Amino acid sequence: MLKIFGCIMAILLTSCVTNTPKLWIKSGGSVEDFEIDRAQCNAQAFSVASGNMYQIAIVQNQCLQGKGWKLQDSNQVNELGNQLLNEREKQSIASKELCSKKEYEVIYAKTPCMSPQINFKNMTDNTKITEQQKSIFTKWREELDASIEITINTEINLNGMAGKKWANYYKATAKPQNDKNNLDLYNEKITWGEYNSKRQEIYLKMNDALK
Repeated sequence: MLKIFGCIMAILLTSCVTNTPKLWIKSGGSVEDFEIDRAQCNAQAFSVASGNMYQIAIVQNQCLQGKGWKLQDSNQVNELGNQLLNEREKQSIASKELCSKKEYEVIYAKTPCMSPQINFKNMTDNTKITEQQKSIFTKWREELDASIEITINTEINLNGMAGKKWANYYKATAKPQNDKNNLDLYNEKITWGEYNSKRQEIYLKMNDALK
């Protein structure tokens, strides 16, 4: 009886029904998020189930599911996590290769390959893009945008709701802003410094929006 009781209570974290442990998973949900939701669901379950442990477990499960948590096999969770990490590692390597290409050195002298690398000197550059830089800039942006598209597809396919949230924000907000910024630079409406400042602003706003 004690073993059954323990098994019912443990259903909040794992399943005792099968040999494969099951975990409560929510895309974008942290351990802290789970503990908060679990406490709320515990309170709800014990308030309505009148001490019936089976009914308590059912109410707890329904409550957590209502908050977006799902029970999944730990093996499946680990497999998806490994796929995501592997794909991110591939993309990281590809990004380093892109950032080290000699043909883009003339662009990297004006704007860093990656937005987090933008510094004060980049943002105070009062020169405008030259005709020589334009063709290289266009090719660089095309390659960079193709790389970002691969990242978006990876996050959508392997990172659940968190990946979809990032992808949706980028497509709806960050990409149009980036496209306008790139076009303004190309058309010589803004300086490299203004371009870098806007580029950094877009990046920081996206990070804040996805916290």
